[in-house]
Amino acid sequence: MVHLRRLRLVRALIQVGRIPVATAKEVLGHVDDESPGRTMRLGAALWALPQPPVPEEDDPAVTAARREVERLLTEVRWESVRELGDLSPVHRSLVTTLIRLGYGWNAEVPVPYARLMHQAARDLDFLETHESDAEKAEMAVASAVLFEPVLRALHRLAQEEESARRYGIVRERRAPRTRAPHMGAVPHRARRRALPREGPSTSRVPPTGFEPALPP
Repeated sequence: MVHLRRLRLVRALIQVGRIPVATAKEVLGHVDDESPGRTMRLGAALWALPQPPVPEEDDPAVTAARREVERLLTEVRWESVRELGDLSPVHRSLVTTLIRLGYGWNAEVPVPYARLMHQAARDLDFLETHESDAEKAEMAVASAVLFEPVLRALHRLAQEEESARRYGIVRERRAPRTRAPHMGAVPHRARRRALPREGPSTSRVPPTGFEPALPP
């Protein structure tokens, strides 16, 4: 049973999470490490997962992003995360992600998302159904790898639903626009009737007096 559970975790890391084999071994090493407490054990296993590159310290955008992250964490009252700060690779990855956005961003925008994620973190309740700390660490890693794509898909589906509620699904068809007749315009049929027939007697050129005489 333990072997099958570990095999499923390895498949989740490599096949679903596309994590390199060396990184997967490092994660599993933290899962099996019994020396730290439960919180540190879970944190070490999660921190070993791939993270975005560390931003350059002398970049002014880094300072601005850190300031907004600090405001965000203060707003949602995540005190432990604030105390850890840059020691957490996840904290650094958030700073890096904000820099990559490439446009103006402030802390007020992600506050509702952070609160929703705090509710989603209740998946730790599921960890309590497992007895050993090793099983809890395995499930925490599996949840981070497998559930993140689910959250991303749910977010996109929620956007589709909200868009349909706001704007509808089928675009309303508009009636064809009729062109108003120009002032003084003559209908096509009447215009045709008004034109004279071709022939000498119906010429529209006024007589000049030099026309050749017609034979009798």
